Amino acid sequence: MMLAHMGVAVVIIGIAVSTGYGLQDDVQLAIGQSTRLGGYQFTFVSQAPLKGVNYQGTRAEFLIQNAHHEKTIYPEKRVYDVGQMAMTESAIDVTPFRDVYIALGELFDDHSWSVRLYVKPFIRWIWTGGFLILAGGIVALSDRRYYQQRQIGTAFSEEVAA
Repeated sequence: MMLAHMGVAVVIIGIAVSTGYGLQDDVQLAIGQSTRLGGYQFTFVSQAPLKGVNYQGTRAEFLIQNAHHEKTIYPEKRVYDVGQMAMTESAIDVTPFRDVYIALGELFDDHSWSVRLYVKPFIRWIWTGGFLILAGGIVALSDRRYYQQRQIGTAFSEEVAA
């Protein structure tokens, strides 16, 4: 049961920190341009056409940099053939202490894109806490004391029936 309660604490910490310290920005970027958010520099490196089985779209390349980390991620904007429904496939850079999301918005006439950036600390803690709660529940179910109480109740009902 302690494991599940620790999971609840981890979830609460994750939610509080993510909500309180998370950053979000909507910017307009063209290829070669950069912007900063929360100590990270986001550079729009390139874009390329994308063709799937049932969609077509654009795949962008972004470089994320800070003092200790550098990563390239690839968000996509897809338009599905059936219904011409546009969908955004966000790109995510994950570490145990923060997630960085990039989502492409709309393409402007000057070939720049609206881009949504998120820097969310402790998101993985929310998931970890959920798994700790699950593990605590499974461990609690294996406790024999819960099953012994059922046997005592069964024996009592048999005596009353006799």
